Amino acid sequence: MTLSPIPTEISNRIIAAADVLYAQLGGERFPTVDAVRRLSSADMNAATVVMRQWRKTQSLVPVGNVEPVPEVLQQAYASATAGLWQVATELANQTLSNALAARATERLEMEGLQSELATSYDKLTTEFDAVTTQLAHIESANIDLTKSLLDARTLEAKALDELNRMTTCVTGLEADMKTWMKMYNDAKESSCVLTGKLEFAMSQNAELLNILKPVLNKIDK
Repeated sequence: MTLSPIPTEISNRIIAAADVLYAQLGGERFPTVDAVRRLSSADMNAATVVMRQWRKTQSLVPVGNVEPVPEVLQQAYASATAGLWQVATELANQTLSNALAARATERLEMEGLQSELATSYDKLTTEFDAVTTQLAHIESANIDLTKSLLDARTLEAKALDELNRMTTCVTGLEADMKTWMKMYNDAKESSCVLTGKLEFAMSQNAELLNILKPVLNKIDK
């Protein structure tokens, strides 16, 4: 898998963040990859790659001018081939030791980066778990709100049905009231007519009684 090259702008931003944090630490230790990533607002992969190269540049020691052939080597060469071979072997061993030391240093740096990456991963995992928990709480709250809304709509539907039923009852009562009022008015009108007829009959009876009273008196005598 070939990694995509890191854009110069992002690389410069990471290096600048590393320099700032390194200065804040007094140059006593290198800043962590996670701290540089956060300050530079870069992703973890880019920060890791650039920081690995940055640490190497900080670890480089300026090399002076090339020194002449050591006197001991000149003497060994002049003395005998065996001595020359011994000195060459010592130099080769020294070079190998330096290479092994550099390799060990690089291995320690890689282990440090791996430790930092593991720590950053743990932090990100913790943050992700916290966000996941918060989302679960929000979803639970949404479920409760949805249930409450459904309950409210159910009550609203029941109230509407009851209102329609009462409206129907009121409409029926109004119709019955109109019927009863008509019957009352009809009865009242009939009562008025009967009252008039009764009064007329009583008036006729009184007149007839006045007419018959003298006759009745004669009969009694």
